[in-house]
Amino acid sequence: MIMLLILQNYTDEYNEELGIEEAEKLRNVDREIIHEIEYKLKAPPTACYPLYFISVGDGTEERLVYVGKTSSKTHRFSGGHRATLKLHAPVYEGLSKHIYFGTVVFLDHEKKYMPLEFIQPFEDAKNLLSNIEAGLIYDLKPELNSIYLNKNHASFNMLVNVENHSRRANLLKNMQVSI
Repeated sequence: MIMLLILQNYTDEYNEELGIEEAEKLRNVDREIIHEIEYKLKAPPTACYPLYFISVGDGTEERLVYVGKTSSKTHRFSGGHRATLKLHAPVYEGLSKHIYFGTVVFLDHEKKYMPLEFIQPFEDAKNLLSNIEAGLIYDLKPELNSIYLNKNHASFNMLVNVENHSRRANLLKNMQVSI
């Protein structure tokens, strides 16, 4: 099984830096079609962004400094975060800081996708997420992480394809990580 990790930059999603016009964000989807899909298949679970990546710098100088997991895009950072506090160190002064959120999707041998949110029971989804986080930290060695750096704590092997769909960076763009 291959795991696909899709990254989205926080500022892209909320259009804080991009200046995208409101009309460009809208997509024409027939309400009747949406209703029919939901009637037949039920409403899908809300997409989540359980992994996040913190980087510093821009362009070719941008580098990953932290990988983490969360249950919400806002909850993890609401009371501050140890990694973000470390970004105030003099070594990071003058560097821009970025947060990317990752959606986890699995791809089987028949090229069928299954979002992490569809995996049941919930405990299995949590274990998969922990496995992915541990493997990514071990392989990518982000400098602000303090656990999983020196030993691969992933319980089972996976191939992770990372797709960065952010418009602003090439960080982790189209790379594979073997966990």
